[in-house]
Amino acid sequence: MTAAHRRGSMAQGPRTGGRAMAYLFETSTGGMGSRFMSLQVPPDCFRDMARIDWSECFKRVFIDPVTGSISFMAPSASHENRSSSSDLVMMSLDRKGFPVHGMGSTRFRGPGDREAEPDACYYIGAKVQHYLAAVEEGNEALDRFARETPPDLVLEVERSHADRGKPSFYRDLGVTEMWRLDMSENDRDEVAFLDLQAPRGPAPAETSVVLPGATPAFVLEALALAARRRYAELDTLLDRLLLDMRQARPEGRSAEAPGR
Repeated sequence: MTAAHRRGSMAQGPRTGGRAMAYLFETSTGGMGSRFMSLQVPPDCFRDMARIDWSECFKRVFIDPVTGSISFMAPSASHENRSSSSDLVMMSLDRKGFPVHGMGSTRFRGPGDREAEPDACYYIGAKVQHYLAAVEEGNEALDRFARETPPDLVLEVERSHADRGKPSFYRDLGVTEMWRLDMSENDRDEVAFLDLQAPRGPAPAETSVVLPGATPAFVLEALALAARRRYAELDTLLDRLLLDMRQARPEGRSAEAPGR
């Protein structure tokens, strides 16, 4: 990842609370070609800056009052391809009877005015039924459900320096698991699982909590098949996973994400 730094000041005006503001602006390019930008502002100006709806101008906004940073990105085609491939995999699972509902890059607000937009996020298992019930009740019920119910899984594509606080943010929000997808130094995709609700804080996991039996290697294979629209092979791969899940679960239980 390449990075550049620039210091400067923003003139007085309504957006800065009527006072001049010093800032540190960082730009970098990720392994997949996306552009990342981070604005570091003084604590006394942060609240005024956080009131701006940055998502009107940028995608994947992360606001962190703890570090005083506002980060955003311009995703590349390679970046967006990984996000859309994950949706194809999850929709295929849902079609096969494993309840999954994608929430795209919904913006979530956590404790202390922290905000973030994952590249993709999903309700899995029982939460899907509750989501559908909220849909039937109408927009007000649906908005309330989305505010009060964290997703089970979030996907972040392409790491940046600003991502350091995201695992703790999603943990505090109540998300169960995070998948980090990135490009290695030899230009190969790699994925890492984080168990966000592990007793001592977010911790690496060898297998998925929300998709029992799935490993990083399985996810990479599924994403590659989805990206190439090799649906027959993807179906075979997912069928094997679901069969293993059915054989491993206690008799009488349906195949769905385990609760915490």
